Amino acid sequence: MIKMAVRISHQNTNYSSFILLTSLPLFFTMVLYELLLQTTLVQASKILEPPYDYFYNSWSLPFYLIHRLSKDCCFK
Repeated sequence: MIKMAVRISHQNTNYSSFILLTSLPLFFTMVLYELLLQTTLVQASKILEPPYDYFYNSWSLPFYLIHRLSKDCCFK
């Protein structure tokens, strides 16, 4: 059965071009989704990153995060 499927796809060029053209939108949508997801994750990691001297000055991390989240996320 697999041999027949491979033979049909190689013999008929219209079928091969149809499969290629129908799979391209899905491929580009998945690439776009991955780029948007990666950008979102990078921004989230930058927002949640504590300041360099956090451990030395004993800053309160929740207050720092509330300030960063309200400043960085809400006004973009």
